[in-house]
Formats: sequence, C-alpha cells, structure tokens
Amino acid sequence: MKPFRGETRFNALSQDWVLLFDFNALALFEEERGVPALDVIAALEDEDKPPRISDLRLLLWVGLVRHQPEVTLQQAGDIMSEAPTALMEGISAALPPAPTKGRGKGKGTQRGK
Repeated sequence: MKPFRGETRFNALSQDWVLLFDFNALALFEEERGVPALDVIAALEDEDKPPRISDLRLLLWVGLVRHQPEVTLQQAGDIMSEAPTALMEGISAALPPAPTKGRGKGKGTQRGK
C-alpha cells in the first residue's frame, strides 16, 4: 500500500512507529486542545514564543494514533524524549514545500510557435 503524503516511519522505544499528519490528525489536535493546529506548527519556528511542551507531545500523539490506536499520551512523551526529531520530520513530510520565488521564467504561454 502506498503511504499517505506526510507519512513517516521511525524507531523509538524498541518499536517501529508510523507518524501521519493528515487532516484527521490536525482536527483531532484542535478538538483536544482547542487551538488551531497550524498555529502551533507555525510556533515551532518562533524563537520568541515557542509552543508549549504539552502541545508538542499532543501533536506527536495525534500523528501516531491513526496507525497505532493503542498509543498513549505518556508513550508519546517517551517517544519525544528518545526520538526528538521524529515530530519535525513528520510535520515536514506533511506540509507542502514552501513556494520558491521565481524570476518569471516558467513555461507560461509559448507565443510565436
């Protein structure tokens, strides 16, 4: 089966995990926390006001429950301690790449042909 966009795999706590940040995961975060998930994700790059540790743990948990419904919030915290880069790798895989500023030299219309 082809993995979903944003699906990443990693090993922590002597177990293989699948992390998926899809629409359902982000909606679950918002239901549990009551704040927009994308605001928390944006705060990951804000040095002046980084996200709360509990938000990071919850974000990891919602990304795990699709493929590991038995995972607990406590385990998500343990995973973050052992594999701290897993969350950022999962988020990076889920988000579309930032648009690059071109110089107007794309294909566009080909006049004169």
